[in-house]
Amino acid sequence: MRAIILAGGYGSRLQPLTLRIPKAQVSVAGEPVLAHLLHMVESANVSKVVVSLNKNQESIEEAFGDGSEFGVDMEYHYEHSESDLDKPGAVGALYQLVQELGPEESFVIGGDNTVYGLDLDRMLTYHRQKQAAATLALYELANPRLVEQYGVTKTDTEGRIVAFQEKPSVKEALSRQASTAVYILSESFLRKSLPEFVQWAKDKAGKADRIGDLWHHFYQNLPLYGFAFSGVWGDTNSVESYLDTHMRVMEHRQIGTVVDPSATVDPAARLVPPVILGSGCQVAAGATVGPFSVLGPGVRVDAGATVIRSILYDGVQVGVKAWVEDSILDQGVQLGENGRVEKQCMLGEGVRLEGGARVLAGSKIWPHASLSSDAVVRGCLKFE
Repeated sequence: MRAIILAGGYGSRLQPLTLRIPKAQVSVAGEPVLAHLLHMVESANVSKVVVSLNKNQESIEEAFGDGSEFGVDMEYHYEHSESDLDKPGAVGALYQLVQELGPEESFVIGGDNTVYGLDLDRMLTYHRQKQAAATLALYELANPRLVEQYGVTKTDTEGRIVAFQEKPSVKEALSRQASTAVYILSESFLRKSLPEFVQWAKDKAGKADRIGDLWHHFYQNLPLYGFAFSGVWGDTNSVESYLDTHMRVMEHRQIGTVVDPSATVDPAARLVPPVILGSGCQVAAGATVGPFSVLGPGVRVDAGATVIRSILYDGVQVGVKAWVEDSILDQGVQLGENGRVEKQCMLGEGVRLEGGARVLAGSKIWPHASLSSDAVVRGCLKFE
């Protein structure tokens, strides 16, 4: 049994962070997304992992190597494309990979997902007992409004999928059972049904892209089943979903206060768990970090500053009495004295904000921008 991880997406909705690193490498609860997936796969004794990447993602192969650190044997396959314009999409990438490696029964996992509580061994047993063409891991959404962001299913009493909706409105949604981008595909499905769909999609739309279209195409004619689980599932498709996933994973894993031995925390500073401080971090007197905050290596939080429910990448500097809340700051960001980054913001690599600058809720700033003292940013500040 092999696992196929589809990690070739560009992560455009998570820019400017994904201008620097692939979405599969963004940090969730102190570890890259892909690392969380490998933990899940390894726990199911699946030793062979194939990662599908786009042509710009060599950094993933460099970072994860042969997978031995995670107890798996990893190999990498790069999508066939001449330019971004002919990128194959998720289904197309899966088809290319199966054409190269053969139609072996497989776990197929979306590379931007983080999953805890899903027992892959039980899911595989269920899949084989049902003699399913494909089995989808399903997660009950607590917030009904989230159905508009995902594919949702309706199943009968036997677990067979009898309806599939791609991002329905709240009013039209038949359920809150979301497809989590973790699937088991049978050998026969990969050998026969997948090529059939790819050809159909090419004739209709020019290429096969969304996985949801695959399920919608086949649910009436093939035995597709749902396997429901509870625990934690989330993605990194937006600032909001990224931060939400990050916090729920920290809570699920019962992370307390984790401080690297090389970090320096003043006795008069306050760490509120769950919180993670990487190597070489410095937290000054009167500063507050946490809850649900992760500071990457070399982050400095000066006196009286506050960092709440946020992810700060390597080398970020938070000035005296500055404030960061529910936001993501990429490596090398500098926030001056009394600066303020409000909820749901993302600051790209090397952004520099002078004293008193303020970034209003929901804003994004592209890499290496510099803002003068007391500047105010609302929306997207992007430089071509």
